[in-house]
Amino acid sequence: MTRRYRVIRNPAAGAKKGIATNAVAALLAEVKERPLHGVVSKGNAASRRVLEKCGFTVSSELRETGAEGEVLELLVMKIDA
Repeated sequence: MTRRYRVIRNPAAGAKKGIATNAVAALLAEVKERPLHGVVSKGNAASRRVLEKCGFTVSSELRETGAEGEVLELLVMKIDA
């Protein structure tokens, strides 16, 4: 069974306040199944850093076609423990 979770930034909350990191850490505390995977845009250093702070590492790269035909370069990140 695949479950999907999404952490989306609220622009009104501002950036660099640790909100996304805290949300991912809370999710990891609740969801005990492992491994878990996270997918971030290759160019989104802030989202990658959030997952890295929580123990995720890059496991592979992925290319997909977006809804408007654009090529999306993604990083698949994984946490085992």
